[in-house]
Amino acid sequence: MRTRHSNHFLNLVATLLSVLILVVAIQNSGHPSVPSAYAGAGQNVSGFAWSQTVGWISFNCLDSSGASSPQQNTCGAPYPSPADYGVSVDPVTGNFSGFAWSSSIGYINFNPTPDGVACSASPCATLSAASVDGTRLAVGWVRACDVLVAADCTGFAMKPSSALGGWDGWIKLSDPNPIQPPGWTNPADRTYMGQSGTSYDSYTPRHNGVFYDPVDKKFKGFAWGSEVVGWVDFSPSTSVAVYSDLTPPGPPPVPILSVSPIQLDFGDTNINTTKSLSFKVSNTGDPGSFLKGAATVLDTTYFTCTAGCDYSVGGIPVGSPQLVTITFAPGAIPGNGHTTTIDLTGTNTAPPSSATKQVLGNGVLPISGSGLNFGNVVVGRSKDLILTITNNDSSDLVDNIVMPFAVYTCSPNCLVNIPAGSSQDVIIHFVPTAVQRYDGDAYLENKPSVTFSFLGAGVSGTIKVKDQ
Repeated sequence: MRTRHSNHFLNLVATLLSVLILVVAIQNSGHPSVPSAYAGAGQNVSGFAWSQTVGWISFNCLDSSGASSPQQNTCGAPYPSPADYGVSVDPVTGNFSGFAWSSSIGYINFNPTPDGVACSASPCATLSAASVDGTRLAVGWVRACDVLVAADCTGFAMKPSSALGGWDGWIKLSDPNPIQPPGWTNPADRTYMGQSGTSYDSYTPRHNGVFYDPVDKKFKGFAWGSEVVGWVDFSPSTSVAVYSDLTPPGPPPVPILSVSPIQLDFGDTNINTTKSLSFKVSNTGDPGSFLKGAATVLDTTYFTCTAGCDYSVGGIPVGSPQLVTITFAPGAIPGNGHTTTIDLTGTNTAPPSSATKQVLGNGVLPISGSGLNFGNVVVGRSKDLILTITNNDSSDLVDNIVMPFAVYTCSPNCLVNIPAGSSQDVIIHFVPTAVQRYDGDAYLENKPSVTFSFLGAGVSGTIKVKDQ
């Protein structure tokens, strides 16, 4: 994606005059009055970024790296030189704030007012939680102030498009959900700047925007500012790289592991199906902490962890619980009392902690009923037994019982109408008509795999004579 857009900018020579007119128009529109609270000495980001179109962008008015620096210390300089400015990242929340400065397009607000289009909520720019390799992606948008009507860089009302060439001032820091440009991936080196072999994004996979490297304590990667600003390289060379110490002052915030409920009870679950329930894992520790750990199922014969099982990478922040989903698969044979233990850990708590939780469930037939044994019955006489049919399914059962022999009948009829989770008693009459065995399976007409074993035999009667 970067190569395609680099070629695109090389092809913009034909429209360079219009871009220069736009830059001059923005410069002549006046600079916002930035309060002294944004003084560079109070910020934790410094250095320079490079735009292919508008040149160097400074992140702190204290920036200076010797005679070769793109800009020397300008803090305290009177207007029209830039007023004191600087960019900062909150070490606890990761939120950006403050202002950068470009001699071409003026101030760039790192905590702009949301416009509901590019940025829908404040803050518009923040660092994500640390990934598995410790890097943190810069997510969201920053905005060039001079496209706005307000002189103090507030609000979102824009100047006329005729004065801006149609640019809305937004600069996108990364592209997790491709919008524009569609899904870029940072290049491995800076060959586009004539510095072949100079690597800055050695991670695999490479990032899709600006990211913070905790090893070098530097920002790296690219932002995208439309055809006006183009690609913005946040680490244009080793001598003028944007950097920040994002280590919070004082002791690091400590997470606390909390898990609910006490146990998961799947109850009766149909065989050959699965059912899922979840534990809620919360971090009730210090604000700014991230709980890390994992959920381990000790016996996976019938239970497995299927979602949210590993939270050792990004971690769980305070106020945003994570669901750990356990799935029960009772198998093909009914069985009661299936149990296991789930160990949920907090590996970075002080000291490391764990919560041991029990999980239990039963495997049952969706529709069940015990067989009936009528024993021996004299031919022509009758015997009644009760057939209890249980519907463990999630839908109602409406069906008819089909008998193995005509000598078996239902009272008042053989219709069953059983709501989900309920049972129904059916009276079965056995009236043998011959001396023989009447063993067979009754079944449900629309579910012939559901059977009920009937056993019975017709026997001859015995005549007794009573003495007078």
